Amino acid sequence: MFTGPDAVRWVPRRGEPVPLQGGRATGVRPPSVKEAVSINPGSRIVSCTYGSAGAAGTIEIAVMPLDLRELLEAVPRAEPDTDTP
Repeated sequence: MFTGPDAVRWVPRRGEPVPLQGGRATGVRPPSVKEAVSINPGSRIVSCTYGSAGAAGTIEIAVMPLDLRELLEAVPRAEPDTDTP
């Protein structure tokens, strides 16, 4: 995760950087058994949405528990939908 004055971006080990402009964390969960085979089973998976309505995307980022706070400061949690009963 790289933060800068203009935007936050996720740079994976493999693949292209993902700009997280307007990003919001929509959920945090432990990895599934299948996921834990390829990532650290002690990590947490943060689901995020990012971009504008015309170019919106989603991403799941694996992060260690000690780094979770830093990630959630860079990509704050989405506000719950208050319109639903």
